[in-house]
Amino acid sequence: MRLSASTTFEASSLTGASGSLVRLGELTVAHSLTNEVAVSVSGGAAYRSYQGIDLNELTYTGSATATYAITDMTDLQAEYSYEHFDSSRAGQDYDSHTIEAGVRFRR
Repeated sequence: MRLSASTTFEASSLTGASGSLVRLGELTVAHSLTNEVAVSVSGGAAYRSYQGIDLNELTYTGSATATYAITDMTDLQAEYSYEHFDSSRAGQDYDSHTIEAGVRFRR
C-alpha cells in the first residue's frame, strides 16, 4: 500500500496565467495473489488552480492492473484506466476510459 501527496508549482502557456498550483493525492494497493499473478488498484485526485486567471481544474483517476508471469523473464499485463476531468471553463469536461494489454520482457 502506498499513499502519496504533493503540491507543485508549474509554468503555464495560457494567456494571462503566470503558472499553476497543483495539489495531488494518490493511493495504490498492490498484492501478489500467487507467485505468478499480481494485481494492483490505484485512485487519485489532482486539483490545479491557475494564477492570474479564473480557471480551476479537478482530475480524478483510477486504474486496475493484472500481471501474469509466464516465465521468470516474461509477463503478460493488462490495465484499465479511468480519468474524469472537470474544468471551471464550460465545455472542457471529459471522461476517458483506456484498456491496455501487453507483454513485458525482463533481463
